[in-house]
Amino acid sequence: MRCPSNVALRIVVGALAGLLLLVGYSEQDGMARAGSSVVGPVSATTPTGPPAEPSLRMAKMPVARLTSPAEVPVKSIPVAATSPFLRDIFFDYDTSVLRDDQKAALDANLLWLSAEPRAKLTIEGYCDERGTPEYNLTLGERRANAVKDYLVAAGIRVDRITTASFGKAQPFVIGRDKRAWSQNRRARLVVRMEDN
Repeated sequence: MRCPSNVALRIVVGALAGLLLLVGYSEQDGMARAGSSVVGPVSATTPTGPPAEPSLRMAKMPVARLTSPAEVPVKSIPVAATSPFLRDIFFDYDTSVLRDDQKAALDANLLWLSAEPRAKLTIEGYCDERGTPEYNLTLGERRANAVKDYLVAAGIRVDRITTASFGKAQPFVIGRDKRAWSQNRRARLVVRMEDN
C-alpha cells in the first residue's frame, strides 16, 4: 500500500517543475521585451554543468515574438497583385480589337476601379506562341492599350494606368492547341494600392 505522502510529494514536485518551466518562458519573454523582437538561440548547456535533458532543452527553445504596432514605424508599401475583382480581357487571333463578349468583364473592371481610387493599374498584354517575338511584343502592347483606352474613355484617370507587353514570353497555359492559344491571348490587369 502506498503512503498518501508519496502522492502529495509527487504533486508538489510536479507543480514545482511546472513553475520552473513558466519561469523559463517568463525570462525569455522579458529578454524579448528588453531587446530584439526575436530571442536568439539558447545554449543547450548550463554554464556549470552537463547538457540539459531533452525536456528542459525544449523549454529553452527560442521564442519568436511579434513586435507591437507602436514599435514599428508605419510605411505605405505598394502591393502588386492580380486583384480577385479584376478580370482578364481575352482577344481573338492576331488582333487587338476588343471583343463584344469581353465588354461585361471590362465594365466590371471599370466599376471596381471607380470604387477604388487608390488603385493604380498595370495592364499587361500577352499573345499566343504563334508569330515572331517582335511582332507579338507589338501586338501585346496594342492589346494593353486597347483596354487602357476603354477604361480612360469611361472615366478612369490616365495617370492611374500603365501598360506593358510580354508578347508570347510568359504563356498562362502551356500547350499547342486552340484552347491554350485562346487563354494566352489576353490583357491582364495588375493592381497596386497606393496612398493618394
